[in-house]
Amino acid sequence: MYQFTVSEGAAVGTSVGRVIATDADMGENTDMGYMISDQEGGQLFKVTTDVDTQEAVICIKKILERMIHSRIEPVVDSQLPREQAGFRRGRSTADQVTLLCQDIEDSFQNNEKAGVVYLDLTAAYDTVWHRGLHLKLLRTIPDRHMVKFIMETLSNRSFILQTSSGQCSRLRRLKNGVPQGSVLSPMLFNVYIHDLPDTVSNKYGYADDLAIMLSRPTWKAMEEGLNEDMGTLVAYLRRWRLQLSVGKTVAAAYHLSTREARRELQVHVDNKCLEVQQAPKYLGVRLDRTLSFKQHLEEVKAKVTSRVALIRRLAGTTWGASAKTLRISTQALVFSAAEYCAPVWSRSPHAIKENAEPFIAEARLASVQICIHSPTYHPPSFLRVPQWTS
Repeated sequence: MYQFTVSEGAAVGTSVGRVIATDADMGENTDMGYMISDQEGGQLFKVTTDVDTQEAVICIKKILERMIHSRIEPVVDSQLPREQAGFRRGRSTADQVTLLCQDIEDSFQNNEKAGVVYLDLTAAYDTVWHRGLHLKLLRTIPDRHMVKFIMETLSNRSFILQTSSGQCSRLRRLKNGVPQGSVLSPMLFNVYIHDLPDTVSNKYGYADDLAIMLSRPTWKAMEEGLNEDMGTLVAYLRRWRLQLSVGKTVAAAYHLSTREARRELQVHVDNKCLEVQQAPKYLGVRLDRTLSFKQHLEEVKAKVTSRVALIRRLAGTTWGASAKTLRISTQALVFSAAEYCAPVWSRSPHAIKENAEPFIAEARLASVQICIHSPTYHPPSFLRVPQWTS
């Protein structure tokens, strides 16, 4: 029986104590797992395993923030706009990339050109204006006592900067921003920008990753519409003390006209022309002019190939990690990279199948080959093999 004590004022994440079994085994059986059996204790504390010492580390959970999140989520989610998908139940980055690509494909069908501006906000979470957030929370959440309680959790926060040489700055107080790593921060940021102004362009958002798209028959009409909408958005951001990074905000044009392939989109912010990229990356996917996904698939192929080669070094015919370890490693490193946003590029009518087939075959065969080389061999069905439409 172990007994630990902790102050009620202890910070979230504080280590309460460590426990380790005294009858450790040898080899593969040395891996230990721990759990909190008491239901009430499981809500207040979490237990993790130190991979180096195999000790159980008991820490304080962010139970209060999770309780607030579960209480206000239904109220807040019902008032968020459809184009904002960041950290919402049942929504993902793949949804936003699919929606953007579908709208671009629709412009191709209508013989139009699509212009997209990918907005970049400087330190978006750290520049949230507390008074502005307070006002928007009062408009969103009907319980003013809950709003006051949330704002109190954001106030009176301070920090100290410590260098590698041991020098420390004086204590400074944070007047803006939402705490990094908090379960409430993404929802609070969604509330803060949920009232983006109406624009002619379609809007796509995943937290602070914003994009607007406008399709028109002519370049002039498309550029005029995008410039007008960017002026509207920049004015909104300044009003609520969010800063647009003009140097990192890029524009791109999507069309099937080879003759105009080198023409660049002219979009200005504060009399500065935005950088134009031929294949900008949005939520981890490179979108080229014709949506062939050639550059994206080349990057994914290189990533998958290097990760497969790395995992193959973990085992040989007579030595190495267990099949279970190889299975988890393959799913985490290989499948996650190969499957990301696969519904977008695998069904694109403009994607060249030859670009996708090599790394798809590599990912499909990796699980079988890795297990065969493991000294503890399992049948190929031991690994889930993803099925793509190539």
